[in-house]
Amino acid sequence: MVLQSTLAPINLPESNLIEFMFSNPNHIPEDRKLLFDVFTGESLTYGQIKDRVLQFAATLEDKFNFQRGDVIALYAPNQASTLYDHHSVTIL
Repeated sequence: MVLQSTLAPINLPESNLIEFMFSNPNHIPEDRKLLFDVFTGESLTYGQIKDRVLQFAATLEDKFNFQRGDVIALYAPNQASTLYDHHSVTIL
């Protein structure tokens, strides 16, 4: 049995999360806090997340010569800052 929604279909962009976030379709200000780590008290703004993702991705490429298609394993604590490490790998 196939269930159909009574709502109109939605259009989803053909992109990944980082491409969508970097396109900033909702015009989020760079200084808006988006991420809060309750354990460390750290908070990150939209601009900080973007900068850290790009900076870490560049380090992976330049210093360690990682490229698109390489397999990378991350061993990191469960905290907010791990977000940009993970997303840096996805944009290589």
